[in-house]
Amino acid sequence: CAGPADGGGGQGTHSEGETRSPRWGRRTGTNTRTPILTRHVKRLRAKPIPHQRLSMVSSTIDEKFSQGTLEFLMDFVSHQYYPPKEIMAHVIQEILLSSERREIRRDAYMLLMKIQALHPADAETVVWDWPLLTCVMEEQKFPGRILFLEYVIQTLEDDFQLKLQTRFLHRSIARMMLSCDKCFKWHTCPRKCALRHGSDQSLVVVLLQRMLSIAVEVDRSPICNSNKIADVMFSSILNISKRCQREAILHSMECQLLRCKVLELIFHHSCEVPSSLPLSLTKILYFLNHFSLQLKYQDNEVTWQRWDEMLYNLNLLLLSYHNVVVGHLRNSLSDRMDLIIDNAKPKLQSYDITPLNTELKVEDFSSRLLQILGEPLPPPIEEKIDLLKMLLIPQTYPANSC
Repeated sequence: CAGPADGGGGQGTHSEGETRSPRWGRRTGTNTRTPILTRHVKRLRAKPIPHQRLSMVSSTIDEKFSQGTLEFLMDFVSHQYYPPKEIMAHVIQEILLSSERREIRRDAYMLLMKIQALHPADAETVVWDWPLLTCVMEEQKFPGRILFLEYVIQTLEDDFQLKLQTRFLHRSIARMMLSCDKCFKWHTCPRKCALRHGSDQSLVVVLLQRMLSIAVEVDRSPICNSNKIADVMFSSILNISKRCQREAILHSMECQLLRCKVLELIFHHSCEVPSSLPLSLTKILYFLNHFSLQLKYQDNEVTWQRWDEMLYNLNLLLLSYHNVVVGHLRNSLSDRMDLIIDNAKPKLQSYDITPLNTELKVEDFSSRLLQILGEPLPPPIEEKIDLLKMLLIPQTYPANSC
């Protein structure tokens, strides 16, 4: 793993990314880039940068003149020509990650994004590897770690979309790097970052959660993957002392299925007699009437605030469960695409739940809280109970098991 190389200015922050060129900056949503399949065909026709030009690049590397290296490569890279892997590895490890000069790191990032736009990486051509990513995420000494992580996410997303279109996800970078069957230790990284302070760490959490989302989807069984990751994340969340940090982890989860599974585990372990039912509206109502404050390592909040947090989590579980069912998120991506094309409705399983039955269960819960907390209930709790009613009553029809 690379260490600091160039001398110069101070520590980089996410503000470096805010000056990115609109052409080569990180891409989200719709864009004007060449369609993925067209780019793939052009990549097959492209050639390495000619030897004479590469010798000019090599001379700047020998002289440790990073600005010259980046300028030459920016000029030489085109639809027709791409740099060899060893040159890109140098740009990543010795310039992007290690340079102390913010403008140099920014230029290195822009170059990498230009190369990615013109010559998208795949499992054979990707430059970063698992040991490098692990080293960068576990250590805090690399000034360009956030830009590197954004570049990594972009290579994953581009290749993921291409392989999804061609139904070859098993050949994707994500399958090679992020599959639950191969790499597991990194799944706790969002928790570690949430314990640190600063806007940079918040951004890292968001990016790592995007990686978790891809990890859930890349294999054939999203349910199996989410179960594996949720088991690890649940144990990590139990060891977080502050409510705001616990909620930050849950809020940052991009994958609704993963969030659903983590919340289900929280309530499962908060019931003296856990239910064996699969996740469903019936099980959520069971949680409502049977959970108690049994989670360890909670910070020193007053009793009603702890109940308030659990109510908040229950509402979040209900919303996530609804999104999982409606979005067919338990199916693999390829099957999900077919279901969406066929306009398939979610498969429902009846548990004989009626609006009246649901309302009675909510009232029973309110009575239980009144006995514990006394009258009147704190306004935040009353608001969450009202929200729970609003979310539950429209859904008291046969529901899907998860």
